[in-house]
Amino acid sequence: MARIPNQYLFVSRVVDTDRLFDPNTKSYIVVGVRDAFDYVDGKKTENIIGKNVTVMCTKDTEDYGKTKKGKKIANLAYEQFDIKVSNTNFEAPKGTPVKIELDKLEKAVGYENSFGEQVSILFSDLTLMPKQPKQPKQ
Repeated sequence: MARIPNQYLFVSRVVDTDRLFDPNTKSYIVVGVRDAFDYVDGKKTENIIGKNVTVMCTKDTEDYGKTKKGKKIANLAYEQFDIKVSNTNFEAPKGTPVKIELDKLEKAVGYENSFGEQVSILFSDLTLMPKQPKQPKQ
């Protein structure tokens, strides 16, 4: 479960995944990967059901407009959040670019708990992309 910055732009109990993962306006890299465990009656078991993948948005060119008070709404650039992947074998080195394909989306829901509004996003897998070579300084 994760909190996305400016989450209200993407969530109204239904996550706008088309907008959140639009490859024309956003790019993501892997920041971390850890096991996702099953819970029974609210208690963690040792049963691994997938991976929790922390991603960082490295590019966000979408204009989110302004608040009611006229302040520019920040984009997702350099923000991190978790995505669950049901592929228990998913591994990726930190900094690896990923392609987040909506045809692999299994679930995306918004909900509220004691931490406030949250999202749960589950993909069957994420596609690893080759790292872009660094451009030489001019």
